[in-house]
Amino acid sequence: MGLFDYLRGWSELEIQGAKPERLLNALAVRNIPFWGVHKLDGCTVRFKVRKKYAEAAAGLALSCQCDVRSAVACGAPVRLKALRARYALLAGALVCTAVLAVSSCFVWDIRVVGNETLSKGEIVRTLSDCGAGIGSFWPAFTGDSLRNELLLRLPELRWAAVNYDSSTITVIVRERREKPEMVDEHQPAHIVAERSGIVEQVSALMGKPQVQAHQTVLAGEPLISGAVPSTFGDTQIVHAYGTVQARTWYEIRANRSLTGAEKSYTGREKHRFALTFGTKRVNFYGNSRIYGGDCDKIIEEFPLSVPGVFTLPVTLVRETYRQYEPIPVERSAEELQSEMEAELRGYLDSLVEDGSVMSASVRFSEKNGVLTATLSAECLEDIGRTVLMDAGEIEQIRMENAARRAAGEDQSND
Repeated sequence: MGLFDYLRGWSELEIQGAKPERLLNALAVRNIPFWGVHKLDGCTVRFKVRKKYAEAAAGLALSCQCDVRSAVACGAPVRLKALRARYALLAGALVCTAVLAVSSCFVWDIRVVGNETLSKGEIVRTLSDCGAGIGSFWPAFTGDSLRNELLLRLPELRWAAVNYDSSTITVIVRERREKPEMVDEHQPAHIVAERSGIVEQVSALMGKPQVQAHQTVLAGEPLISGAVPSTFGDTQIVHAYGTVQARTWYEIRANRSLTGAEKSYTGREKHRFALTFGTKRVNFYGNSRIYGGDCDKIIEEFPLSVPGVFTLPVTLVRETYRQYEPIPVERSAEELQSEMEAELRGYLDSLVEDGSVMSASVRFSEKNGVLTATLSAECLEDIGRTVLMDAGEIEQIRMENAARRAAGEDQSND
């Protein structure tokens, strides 16, 4: 049976006779469709025909020497006929249909997709400032206008799309990537050591190297100078640029107690319910105290909606509180050592982003139930850091250049 048959309705007949198959043959000869044939016994057959053919089938049954034991009408027409006298139910169905139709013109849910640094709250608040908040009338604005407003109000976005479907606004955004820091090559600067180490290689693209391979340097010492002296002319003031690869050493420590705590649930649970209508919340509980001690709080929301069909501004909120007691447990030293070593090595990798770890080892010690891990590592990295020249240093170099030129002129006059 299909939906079309249900809407048109059908009759289910039960026929009894010496040879009920004669009736089925007669129906087929007269092109009367029937289906769902079920033989109850040797003399009784039950089948279905369309409602308009019920009387004709009953007449053929008599001519085939069969009795019609029962004839039951089924389908949508029968259901609707039974509901004709129930005016309140019909009125309620019409009112619900009208409410759903009107509700679909308002915004009851806002979803944000694609945001990374910007929070959903920031985007939703901005959308609300543009006039598309919860409860707003959707036909009053368009997706293109909202998109343009978002891009103007949120410079962090480079692209946005606003879609509306079934009382739900879906905002799809793409954020701008941070521009790399631009180097002003006309700004005089030195390169100094950010960390202490032993220089392995110096590559000066601009400026004068102040160190050489196998030389030990301390943090803050100059590596490449932005003041480049000349034998026959003035000292040039440039923006030093280059790399200085050096061997560096790290020692990182971390402490962790061997005694931890785990949650042991007592089995006591408490539920609290609330309803939210748009931005309003109605609690179905007082300010009664929840369990004393520690407990987990689990919040579940059940919106009154059918995805893709309709969305209403009503959400059932259920809060579940599960009480537990913290129980001290002794952790395995081997397990804790493996966990601490992985964390220390991960932290080391974050420190040496522009280099490589040549060797690393971790040693452990235990005292008073506290495990101490010490990571010792040797790395190869670029230790150079750009430092701009101050105005006093630049002025001093210029004065020295002027004095040198004056001395040269005096010698030429003599």
